[in-house]
Amino acid sequence: MSSQAQVLRDGIIEIQTGDDDYLILTMDEARTFQIEINHTLLSIYSEDQADLENQNPIVVNDVFLSIEDAEQLASKLDVLLSNESREPEQRIDWIRVGY
Repeated sequence: MSSQAQVLRDGIIEIQTGDDDYLILTMDEARTFQIEINHTLLSIYSEDQADLENQNPIVVNDVFLSIEDAEQLASKLDVLLSNESREPEQRIDWIRVGY
């Protein structure tokens, strides 16, 4: 799976977690999910090198993610959340600019 995340409407983020599976989260829930992903990745990087070497999937809130997908999803959520927290005139128009 390639991690996908997008803003659907004000305050709602959709995250694709599998071929036909999606999480629909508020901005606060998405921030919490991002923090949990980062915490899990940090613990793997600093403590559990076996999972990193074996490329074992990680579990965050009952969602299984490869380490690579977790890294990508955390980065995408960071961009989406930082963009949505800006005033409307300061937001980046991703359709015009590209991502």
